[in-house]
Amino acid sequence: MTKKILCLVMAVMMLAGTTAFACDTTEDLPIGYYNIVYANRYLFFATDGGSTFRPLELPRGTKVNLNDYIPTKEGYEFEGWYTTPREQVERITEITLDENSVVWAKWKIKDGLSEQQIDSGIVAREVIGNHVVLLTANGETLIAPVTDLWVQQNARLEAMMKLYNQKFNKQ
Repeated sequence: MTKKILCLVMAVMMLAGTTAFACDTTEDLPIGYYNIVYANRYLFFATDGGSTFRPLELPRGTKVNLNDYIPTKEGYEFEGWYTTPREQVERITEITLDENSVVWAKWKIKDGLSEQQIDSGIVAREVIGNHVVLLTANGETLIAPVTDLWVQQNARLEAMMKLYNQKFNKQ
């Protein structure tokens, strides 16, 4: 009988001690418990070649005003932040960090046409220098800035098209 009482007293003391200890610190919480409930969340900015921002680390549930984070990109105007990288249909100005999140920047060329509009209506293009391309799109001629990578890829594409035409378009 004394063994049962002693075991009961020890169990009560252990339970009381563990509960009090668990309230004071998170060291004895189950693995992952702290990360799920209390951890900070991250917001990443995908600027698509624009100026960069460090990821924000903020407490879970924090609302971030995205109007405070405006990137710049030479030759482009910033159109806003979007939650999807491709469609970019619904612009957002605020995000709540309930989970780790990424926002994507959308750009338009400074003369007013977006990249999607230019891509869909190009009639001809001619490289002028290393950073500018003359485009004829939708009946208008305009000059658009491009990156060094674009110039390199364009040169490769033109060389490949020349080889293709030599081999398959014999007239």
